[in-house]
Amino acid sequence: MDREAGNIATSEQAYRESLSLYRELPDVRRLDLANALNGFATLLAQKDDAAEAVLLTCEARELYSAEGVVPGVEEGTERLARLSDE
Repeated sequence: MDREAGNIATSEQAYRESLSLYRELPDVRRLDLANALNGFATLLAQKDDAAEAVLLTCEARELYSAEGVVPGVEEGTERLARLSDE
């Protein structure tokens, strides 16, 4: 909600905390992690942090692919193409 409301700093902090927790959990669902990575990558792309956005997008896209979530893979591919054009 913070990201959509334009609260970049608050949103970034929340994403970083969430991802830290997800990465520590041994039984985290890959799709939950992929969704968090995707949302954070979207935020980073909006604030022109292309390098980190690319890394997170690639990770999310791999997780979406492993889970068979084609729209997630396609969204990641499109974001990577946009980021490489910048």
